Amino acid sequence: NIVENNIDRFAAEDPGAVNRIKAQALAIRALAHFDLLRYFADDYDRNSTSPGIPYLTVFDYEQKPARGTVKEDYDHIEQDLKNAATLMTNMDHDINDGDSRAYIDADAVNAMLARVYLYANQLDNAIQYSTLVIDARPLADISEFPDIWTDVSNSEVLWSCVFEAGQGAPGSNVYFPVAP
Repeated sequence: NIVENNIDRFAAEDPGAVNRIKAQALAIRALAHFDLLRYFADDYDRNSTSPGIPYLTVFDYEQKPARGTVKEDYDHIEQDLKNAATLMTNMDHDINDGDSRAYIDADAVNAMLARVYLYANQLDNAIQYSTLVIDARPLADISEFPDIWTDVSNSEVLWSCVFEAGQGAPGSNVYFPVAP
């Protein structure tokens, strides 16, 4: 949210870079909120009025946001991802070069939308976006698939964070703090 709320001041000098950075920030914000929604919501239906999560769009450590509904959260998640996709059509350069899949690009955003729609039981949209992803990055064949898990191949990988041995997983203590 800090990036999202402050980056537009640089749009005049480098609009393509601003779009690239802002798009990735929006996608990360949507993904983080979607993960929280999946964890804390009782009902995943797209139009559910069940309690969702607070959807934060500004940085303010003193705010005490109320929980929205699941529907409101889906609205925010979908809007952030669609805004990210739109910004990605006008960037200064491609996000992932060569074999790197370290950054969120349009294919990863489409995959996120497919997953959101799947959970929301909007199956036609889930099929539409997953088809876009599969057409852009075809599925690995049977000989390539095992190599994905050892980082020998990035076939069908949309987004991947590299970690050194012993680093642990990102956010490994986000939901459950380690006992003292």
